[in-house]
Amino acid sequence: MFISGEDGRTRAEQLLAILRQIDQYVSSALDHERGRGCQAVYEMLLKFRMLCTSGFCPLGCHGGCTHNKSVDRNLHGNFANFPTAFVLPSRDALSLGDRVIMYLPRCADTNVEVRKLSTQILDLLFSIALSLPKPINSNLGVDMEMSYLALSSLEDVIAILKSDASIDPSEVFNRVVSSVCTLLSREELVAALHGCTSAICDKIKQSAEASIQAVIEFVMKRKDELTESDVSRITQSLLSAVGHVTEKYLRQETLSAISALAENTNPKVVFNEVLATAGRDIVTKDISRLRGGWSMQDAFCVWKYWLISRLLLLCTYFCDFMKLYI
Repeated sequence: MFISGEDGRTRAEQLLAILRQIDQYVSSALDHERGRGCQAVYEMLLKFRMLCTSGFCPLGCHGGCTHNKSVDRNLHGNFANFPTAFVLPSRDALSLGDRVIMYLPRCADTNVEVRKLSTQILDLLFSIALSLPKPINSNLGVDMEMSYLALSSLEDVIAILKSDASIDPSEVFNRVVSSVCTLLSREELVAALHGCTSAICDKIKQSAEASIQAVIEFVMKRKDELTESDVSRITQSLLSAVGHVTEKYLRQETLSAISALAENTNPKVVFNEVLATAGRDIVTKDISRLRGGWSMQDAFCVWKYWLISRLLLLCTYFCDFMKLYI
């Protein structure tokens, strides 16, 4: 990453390749592997931020040093003649949506140190992202003032975690999710929601439950930004999670997330995806022998109750309307 990257995007691609190799440890069922994985990610991001802000000195210097400029010229040419956008990656090169949904479950981990590290990782990711140049003709849709306020809130959470390990983990996670929801651009949000299957199927039950709640909050807070195509892809990811989760409670929670998606976006698109998935299952699987039962049957039950509740609400509105004229 330090010596072979010719421009910002190449270095970002190398960073992502390294981080993806560490993903298996970050999502491990073993506490010590998750801890080491998160520590490795944090160290890599620290080095990447140093590289973006002050360059790299092979002699081990941190920040500005007398060797830095000469080293950069010899290895990479004189970057002083290039625009900043060439030397540094753009924000979209970091694949923030994919990275966020990978580390977010760890913010609700059963291990205190993992929770601290993962929150620091998210803070570091967004602080790097906010310092990078926007792509030409960029339409990230990020409110910079709100983003810095959310980043400040995330740093407050880190300070609390460092000073008081006894704080309620669910309260901390809710604050992290709220900040992340503000910091993500529309495209990053969609990428995170589309990649939610692995988070919901996390090996740590507590993290899986928290991931479902995060998905619901993302949908409810940013529903107006989701297109029909986005809703379709997100529904597919949630249905995939429903099919992979064997525990009844987690399956019901995931179905609740699908209901929330339908209620807050386009129910027709969501139901069409449910029907399409059910049709594929009937053709390709022996649904009578599936472990934990056929997940789509549960989905139809949830959908039935959702429709009944909508009809009852509609009847209530109609009765109230008629009372005005009786």
